[in-house]
Amino acid sequence: MNNKKNLSRGPHALLWALMLGGIGFAAGFFGPIALNPEANQGPLLGIFITGPAGALAGYLLGAALRFLPIANVHRWQSLLVASIAMGLDTLSFCLPDPKLLGYVIEAQPQKCIAAAVAAGPAIAGWEERIASVTWAQARAGWRQDVERMLQAEPGVVVEMHVVRRNGVYEQRKPWNRGALDAHGWETANTAQS
Repeated sequence: MNNKKNLSRGPHALLWALMLGGIGFAAGFFGPIALNPEANQGPLLGIFITGPAGALAGYLLGAALRFLPIANVHRWQSLLVASIAMGLDTLSFCLPDPKLLGYVIEAQPQKCIAAAVAAGPAIAGWEERIASVTWAQARAGWRQDVERMLQAEPGVVVEMHVVRRNGVYEQRKPWNRGALDAHGWETANTAQS
């Protein structure tokens, strides 16, 4: 009998705030942990965004429905639908974006340079960068190792003009995890070695 009395009154605005805020917090906190473990700040979504936003939206919706001429049963149903929508919407934000694996390029070769010749400016650049960092020391003998590797395995550096490129992405959502997708060609017009 007491249960029928509660249903006949309709949910209070504070119950709306607690329900939507709690669901927004839980889905925003645990959703990134389960669906996107690589997201380093995932649980903060529930703490700072979806929890407080759900509580505010719930309070405003609950207060607004008090003034509409609808049956109390429909107010309870509206609370259920809004709670489900809040949870699903929050979880949709937790899904991982596609991961860029690399590019397929269309390029025109400009020239080839022996790796030993190209190594000189690269080594000078590395020495300059190492000297600019005070907290790090270079591994002893790194320069001699580079020269030894170039003698053991000679190669070439190809300079080319990249005309266009197409990004290849790995899908990471639960229903298409591992599928590869190319997003379409884009003009690059860059020089690359």
